[in-house]
Amino acid sequence: MSALVGRADEAAKIAETVDAGSGALVLRGPAGVGKTRLGLEALSRAEAAGFRAFTGSGRPLGRGLAYAPWLEALGPHLRGLPPGLRARLRELPELSRLFGGLDLPRPEPLADPALERSRLFEAVSRLLAVLEPVAVFIDDLQWADDTSVELFDYLARGTAGHRVLLIAAHREDELAVRLPSLDVRTLDGDGSTALLRELLDGGDPPNALVELASARAGGLPLYLVELVSQLRADGSLTRSGGGWVLKPTAEPTTPQQVRDVVATRLGTLSRPERVLLEVVAVAGEAATHPVVRAASGLDEDAVIKAVLAARDRGLISEDVLAGEVRYRPSHPMYGEVAYAELAAVRRQQLHLAVAEALEDNDVDLLAKHLRGAGALADQHRALAVCRAAGKHALELRAGDAAVQHLVAALGLANRLDRADLVPELREELALAYDLAGRSVEAADAWRAAARATDGVRRSHCLRRVALLAWDNGDFATAMSTLGSAAEALPRDAAPEDMLRLHETRISLQSRASLVPEMIAARAEVAALPGARAEALTGMLDTVALLAATDYPGAHAAATRAIASARQTGDPLLEEFVSRPITLINMLVFGVDAARTSAERGLLAARSSGVPALESSARFALVIADYFGGHWRRAREAAADLVAFGHRVDQPRMITVGLASRALVAIGAGQRTEATALLKEATAGYTAGERVDARVRQLTGCVRVLLARQSGDHATAIALAEELAAPDATTFPPYGLVLLGEAKRDAGDADGALAVARRLDRMTPGSPYLSAYAARLRGDLTEAAARFEQAGMRIEAAHVRLDLAESVESLRTVLDLAEAEDADSLADRARKALRDKGIRTLGRERPSGALTRREIEVARLVAEGLSNAEIAERLFLSRRTVTTHLQHAYARLGVSSRAALTHYVMENGLL
Repeated sequence: MSALVGRADEAAKIAETVDAGSGALVLRGPAGVGKTRLGLEALSRAEAAGFRAFTGSGRPLGRGLAYAPWLEALGPHLRGLPPGLRARLRELPELSRLFGGLDLPRPEPLADPALERSRLFEAVSRLLAVLEPVAVFIDDLQWADDTSVELFDYLARGTAGHRVLLIAAHREDELAVRLPSLDVRTLDGDGSTALLRELLDGGDPPNALVELASARAGGLPLYLVELVSQLRADGSLTRSGGGWVLKPTAEPTTPQQVRDVVATRLGTLSRPERVLLEVVAVAGEAATHPVVRAASGLDEDAVIKAVLAARDRGLISEDVLAGEVRYRPSHPMYGEVAYAELAAVRRQQLHLAVAEALEDNDVDLLAKHLRGAGALADQHRALAVCRAAGKHALELRAGDAAVQHLVAALGLANRLDRADLVPELREELALAYDLAGRSVEAADAWRAAARATDGVRRSHCLRRVALLAWDNGDFATAMSTLGSAAEALPRDAAPEDMLRLHETRISLQSRASLVPEMIAARAEVAALPGARAEALTGMLDTVALLAATDYPGAHAAATRAIASARQTGDPLLEEFVSRPITLINMLVFGVDAARTSAERGLLAARSSGVPALESSARFALVIADYFGGHWRRAREAAADLVAFGHRVDQPRMITVGLASRALVAIGAGQRTEATALLKEATAGYTAGERVDARVRQLTGCVRVLLARQSGDHATAIALAEELAAPDATTFPPYGLVLLGEAKRDAGDADGALAVARRLDRMTPGSPYLSAYAARLRGDLTEAAARFEQAGMRIEAAHVRLDLAESVESLRTVLDLAEAEDADSLADRARKALRDKGIRTLGRERPSGALTRREIEVARLVAEGLSNAEIAERLFLSRRTVTTHLQHAYARLGVSSRAALTHYVMENGLL
């Protein structure tokens, strides 16, 4: 491989990534800028460092093929693994959905297609961990199907701790990738000249060529390569007198656009070479030697000669995978231009020829080419194949691929008067839109499917519309549509179908915290047979008992509901009915019991193989650690929850994680950070007129605490009263605690005592509630003992400070505060010790000290960089840079970039 030219910064980043031994490198830039060359350089360096190196590529005509780049990169190699590694793959049965020939058992299906896809993604993540050290390069990611892009994003976020390098290249502005990208820009003047020198075998380029390249190429490497190749081929650029010269009579034949350059070059091909390139461009992933020979109409010798000629010209590359010869354009642009220049009829003819050369068992490729053949293909065969391909894509949870196949199948069914297939095709298409994340189209498709059928199937379709309406923030439509779903369900429907309707209704009511409405359905649900009915009945009993503040009773009901859900074998149902158990355990038994139940929930979720099921248990762990005073652990777990939300694409979990971090920050006295986190959290997730009740209550707790710290007693009381309302099923006891403390802060002693009495009546003997009640009554000795009993270390420490206990006790509090980064508690402990004449040594952060990242940002501000430039330099978002600046301003007590620059200079930070 030739040396990189004019890419010092990019080479440094590649070396840094490979030396780190893990991570993701995403190369972004315009067509022809050299992203592929950089990606191959990274792969080569990784291979030299001992990594297994795999590569796959998106292709212009491959978007309808699910996971095509990953199949190309990994598929042929998995079948050739040593027996020891092959045996480990049996632990990952989900891989059988993606890779053939592995002899893996088929996994049990899940009820939720999105979770099925998540489980497949996790299996690939674990596969890479098995293969480590491994480096995978996916080129032209913008031409991959959306599911392949999502898989790359998932793996990049989910392989931390393993020697896995993920490299991708994509065209700028053609793909939204959430990972930070390294922008590959066009070459500057020196870089272009250096590349020209490399293309001229080390000789100096003539000034005329440098000027032509500057005027026409704009620093685009592909353009420079093609320009030099064209000029050398036609004799305009020749050697003379030991150097290179550009003949003055030579007219620049290279147009401004790269495509035109490629088209000009393709025009010089012989007919067999042109036919070969056209067939390879049309066939795409199907361009094996037998298919190319059959579709081209050329005999064996003519194909081989054309391949050799096109390979010598640098237009065609040959790959041998699992003993099979495949062809591909040496650069995707060649195939793209060749395909675009075909007449429409010729394009259809070639698609048909490729389809006829394919085996019927490859339904994905076959469907793609039958679609491309249009009216030339047998329409009945095309219908059958497109539907089969759509079903296969649904099985793989590849929504976009399924949409393409099923749209074609539905159109064919309508044209062929196959009304018998239309209802099922509409449902399958609606599910495909769901999987693709195209919620508006999915809702329209589910409505269309509902109109095309009746009875149970119509009810099912309308339930999906209702859930989508809620997700889009239209609560009224969601509930009215659910009513229509109930009307559509026949009176003699099977109990399972009735229970599914109840599940959807309970889910929507739970999200909106409509407790009375949920409880009202209890008798109807309980009258139905089976473990699912028992599980839902137990959950409704739990909700009713929580509303009645009978927490021991709620614990018993929740335990029964979980046991019944496990009998159904449905992990989604078990997760749904298990949500209240951690809160209940905290109220009845204390923090340790709550954490144990959260840990059990996380283990159960992980055993399902579906990472998305982990979210509730992860949040429960954060809350248990927050109340238990393990704030470093809570802070880290909340940060993991944010990362997890991005990894599984759950905006709600991102918001919950941010709000949880804000909760810990406000407890530690870090108001500026908490305010910024809350702002980001509330901007990230809403549900229109009815914000998700649990999110609203969590962010409400943070708002109360912020209002209390700022001395805004009226706001704190008003917000706390909302949280203490009977329908606030997630945080009602803590909302009541916050209400009592807000009243106490405002000097309303009688109001605080009234809240204390309410807490005492809720669950006599509950250490959690009785501790808060004792503190509101002013019984600090009792409060300290109860907080200790409940395992609430930080709260107990605050009370110990109020009691002004012994020096030894105060030192213990300070040690805890410093260990957990509880700044406000540490400050109180130091003051209490100073009041007793004890001087403390500084583990505290000096006033004005910045974090490492804040110093990095401050240095770049001092260098004169804008926020956008800093974001690019540090691979951060602009919002994150702004947040770091705000924190730095707050710590230093400054308010401008000039003042921050002065601080950097004065403290020698440059």
